[in-house]
Order: sequence, then C-alpha cells, then structure tokens
Amino acid sequence: MSHQDRTSSFSDSETLDPLPFGSPAVRVYTDRDGLPTNSVNDACFDSAGFLWIATEDGAARYDGRKWVVHPMPNRLRGNNVRSIVGSRDGSMHFGTLGGGLIRYSNGQFEVIGVEDGLPDGFVLCIHERVDRRGQTELWAGTRKGLVRWSDKGMEVLTTSDGLPDNVVVAITQCKGDDGEDELWFATQNGLARLANGSWTIYRERDGMPSSSVLSVVGIPAADGTRVLWAGTASSGLARFHRGIWTTFTDDDGLPALRIRSLAPVAGSDGLSVWVGTSGGLSKITGDRVVNLRKSLGLGTICVNCIMTGQHGGPDGFLWIATDGGGLARFRFWQVDFLSSHDWIGSDSRFGVLRGTR
Repeated sequence: MSHQDRTSSFSDSETLDPLPFGSPAVRVYTDRDGLPTNSVNDACFDSAGFLWIATEDGAARYDGRKWVVHPMPNRLRGNNVRSIVGSRDGSMHFGTLGGGLIRYSNGQFEVIGVEDGLPDGFVLCIHERVDRRGQTELWAGTRKGLVRWSDKGMEVLTTSDGLPDNVVVAITQCKGDDGEDELWFATQNGLARLANGSWTIYRERDGMPSSSVLSVVGIPAADGTRVLWAGTASSGLARFHRGIWTTFTDDDGLPALRIRSLAPVAGSDGLSVWVGTSGGLSKITGDRVVNLRKSLGLGTICVNCIMTGQHGGPDGFLWIATDGGGLARFRFWQVDFLSSHDWIGSDSRFGVLRGTR
C-alpha cells in the first residue's frame, strides 16, 4: 500500500472513537498510595499471577489491594530498575542501571555484577525462553554485550560474535516463516535475528527507516508467516514481512516518531499492534493507524511499556507504563488509571513491552 493510502486511512480514523461503547473510566493513584515513583519502566506478572513493576526507585508488587515496595539490595549502586521478568521457577529477575542483574527468590536477593562475569552493571532488558530441548534460558542486554545463562553456564556475546552493536536494548522471541523459534535483538546500530545458531543483521541500508532500534515484537500473519515490527529512536515504526520493509510515521497517524514499546493485542477488530510512543498511544490494524490520545484521554504522555494481561484478548487487560505518568490498566471499553497525575502535561520517556530511552 502506498504512503498516500495509509495517510488517508488515518484521516478517516480520526472521526471514529475506538472505544464507542463508553468513555474511559479513570481512577488515579499517587505515590502516596503506594507507588515508589510515578516513572514506571517495565512490568510483568510472576508465576503466582501477581503484578510487578520496575520503576526508577526500585520494584513494587501489587497484590490486588496495595503496593509492596521492594528496594534493590545494592540500592546505592543501582535502585533504578530498568527491566523485570517473572521466571518459570517462581523467581524474579531485575535489570538495574548500575547495580547489575538482581535475582529475587523466596524472600532473598542475589546480586550478579561485573565481579561475577557480567560485562556491564547496566542491564537494559531481560528475556526468558525455553529452548527446543525444554531447557530454560535467561538473556540480558547490557551496554557492553548480550548475556545468556543456560544449563551450560553464562556466555557473553558481543559484536565479535555477530551482534551489530554491543548496546542491546530490547529482546523478543517469535516463530519464523519456517515455524522455528527465533530471537530478535534491538540495538543502537541495527536489528539482529538469531535463528538456528546463525545471525542476520538489518540496518537502514537494508530498508529500515533507521538503524537505531528501541523496541521489537513479532506476530503471526494470517498465512502463518512472521510479521516483525521494530520501533526506532527517531524515524517511526517499521514492519518487516516477506522480505519487505514498510515504514509508518507521524504522516500516517503515529503520535510521535520515537517508538518506546510495542504489543500485539487481539480485539474485536482482529489482531492489532499497539504502539507506545514518546507522544502517546496508538494502534495499527492492517495498514490503518488509529491515534488513541483523544479517545483514551492520555494526551501526549510518553508510553514506555505495553503489556497484555494474563488472560489476554478482548476479555483481558492492557497495562500501560509511563515515565512520570504512572501505570494504567486498560480493559477493553474501560480504563482504570494507576497514576500520580491526571495524565496532563506529563513528560514521560518510558513504557511497558520492553522499550528503552
């Protein structure tokens, strides 16, 4: 579809309310109600189903009634939690800015730092996967390379091993066109695909709008092939399908060109990609971009992270994390906000499905 066609679709969508069955309900929470801070970097559920958030001042767990704050054990070195993962074994992993990787299990913290072989104390993203043998692997992106923990121990991967850049800011896993698992890594100098032990690198010269990538997610197309979405630092959103890159920008309806977070969401209109930008939230279904700033009342707040609820789909929830605007829980046709402000005039930089600064 041409650039003009996508712009036309956006213009038509401006007259439609994506939530036609009622105005969003808003419930505001402040840091006085339990959030350690209103800058939320990441979020996930643990194996017991409780919600955890990563903030600029430690982590917090929500039990359905109150927030319980968990400062990092080396908080003077790094209490800014950038990324968070709930592991299959019941433990939690926190990636901090300066304090390394923190493991929390049965009420005890374990710090994994540079002195333990970590290439850098700034852990920007974390991803857990199960390999084809059924073994659990933990991956972490840092400013100085990628780290993998497996049954073989810890391994550090850098540009000498195939990465396009050592600063790894986002990781996702999906099925490739051949049905096999593949990992994608967003870096400051390209997008890297790891499949069957081989690396494939994509940069601006390969058709991407920019080589600086902040967020990435892969979803299945109707024909079973993979559609890869990559959010860039300043050039909008890129879609990769059947070897062709397509770019979406503010001309097509995106609120901003800095794409902080991405999430696939199944709704009444099919499978959409929800896009968190530095200037608000939008969603894309097919080639149609719908700007959600007015309909959801978020304004130009920066969305750091988008996470589907445990049940997903139309009957589930969306969780939206921001930098400075708190945390929002969306139920389709209804929105509950967990925030310290009324989402007005907030200068946010983060959001929830693994974006980055």
